[in-house]
Amino acid sequence: MRRDFHRTRRFKVITGGGHALDQVMLYCAGRQAVPVRDQVLSKISPNVSVWAVEPDQNSLGEYLASLASLTTTLPYDLLVLPGHGVPFYGLKTRIKQLADHHEDRCRLIADACRHSSKTSK
Repeated sequence: MRRDFHRTRRFKVITGGGHALDQVMLYCAGRQAVPVRDQVLSKISPNVSVWAVEPDQNSLGEYLASLASLTTTLPYDLLVLPGHGVPFYGLKTRIKQLADHHEDRCRLIADACRHSSKTSK
């Protein structure tokens, strides 16, 4: 029987936007792992959408800001526990990959719009 059930742990509540209206992640500084839920996935980019209940929301801006915040809030050497896929190390490397991916995609969209009209008739 475990006898440490009475031990108190303190968690820092971290929220991130973009994927969900308010994604909650709990970080315990004494632990070497952090559940990042769907905010940072190991192999794919999380879905970042505009929700019908918040049509003027800047979902991508909120998502990128939350990634930047995670970079400064969490240490590098944690075991990352995503909501989908396998656990991994290298949170800050993965965050940079995700941010770069979205920057590249936004640049491609802007370039395409400069060359010809993209509205439907």
